Amino acid sequence: MPIEIINIDICIATYKRVDLLKKLLESLVVQILDESIKIRIIIIDNDPNASAQSIVNAFFAKKDLPYIYDTQPEKNIAITRNKALDYTDANFLAFIDDDEWATPDWLNNLLLASTQYDADVVFGPVMPQFSEVAPDWISKGGFFNRNASKSGDIKTHGATNNTLIRNPEKFKAIFRFDPEYGLTGGEDTDLFHRLYLNGAKLVWNDAALVYEVIPPERMTVNWLVKRALRGGQIYAKVYLREFSLTQKTIWFFKRINYLCLSVLLLPVTFFMGKHRWVWVLLKITANFGQLNMVFTNKAYQEYK
Repeated sequence: MPIEIINIDICIATYKRVDLLKKLLESLVVQILDESIKIRIIIIDNDPNASAQSIVNAFFAKKDLPYIYDTQPEKNIAITRNKALDYTDANFLAFIDDDEWATPDWLNNLLLASTQYDADVVFGPVMPQFSEVAPDWISKGGFFNRNASKSGDIKTHGATNNTLIRNPEKFKAIFRFDPEYGLTGGEDTDLFHRLYLNGAKLVWNDAALVYEVIPPERMTVNWLVKRALRGGQIYAKVYLREFSLTQKTIWFFKRINYLCLSVLLLPVTFFMGKHRWVWVLLKITANFGQLNMVFTNKAYQEYK
């Protein structure tokens, strides 16, 4: 009986991170997979100068692995990801970011979870790897530890930093990233929530582990506040559109309540360590960001 071949396209959007991209590629070519699983790597460079081209071509010249490299010059992460989708034709599709690297059983664990939970989409954890020693308040606060789910948990949205999609052709009519999110980010949150609303089963798998490099410039209160603001704005933008007027009213007053409580709590936390007051400050900022979207549809453009 012939072996059923499973084809997986791994999509990577990149922008001026050639050293990190090379580390990611090195982790992908050593994935532990059954011989029936065939992977292809699709790299779309958002740099109009094609800064990653030489290193990508040199890397694959020594590998027996199919790949595609192309550029997408417009500064828009959604359009860049869509260009990767234009090349895909596999029965599975994976996403991983260019500042990450995968553990050897990453892809296999995503596949196993897709079968175990009969899931259309599987998300996995992204663990921080600090490029230099993190300040004590960063470590204590756990600001980059974003994984609070258990394997098998149902999700209503997710990110492209560690994801597997089964049979993407099933959702072809809606499986595109919205360019409106191209400078703000959140295009992945929007897409996967739309998939969820259209019947896709989204689950979490804690075993499919990747690591993300955290550079020094992210280990600041300023960066965390901007990320919290944008996160709140994107969350509200994605979810509010499906709410009824009654649901929006209840949601609005809950956010006001959370915001007021956090503001009252903030002075107390000044005596409890920097990680405590920063944590509360981020809650204030995220709630403000959500409320902000009631009055405007413009989110903070992190990638402008």
